[in-house]
Amino acid sequence: MMFKSINNILDGIPFICFDENTLIKTIDDSNKLIKDIKVGDILTDNSEVIGILKSKYNNQKIYSYKNIIVTGDHFVYDNNVHILVVQLNLYL
Repeated sequence: MMFKSINNILDGIPFICFDENTLIKTIDDSNKLIKDIKVGDILTDNSEVIGILKSKYNNQKIYSYKNIIVTGDHFVYDNNVHILVVQLNLYL
């Protein structure tokens, strides 16, 4: 049986989305920096954080979408369609 490491599975897949200082609202209605979110935290929609994936920016362009700093490979729902942020031309 052959197993792939997480590095092999994610190789070449851009997955950085949010800036580390993005605010996330927790169940107690407080805001927490995304970099400070921990496994087990409960978010305002009652979902539980079950895993964390951390990465460094890898020469990706950064965009501001509705005052949220994201990379261009992040999908958003804008004007009734799912679209990549990069396609909205919001480069910082």
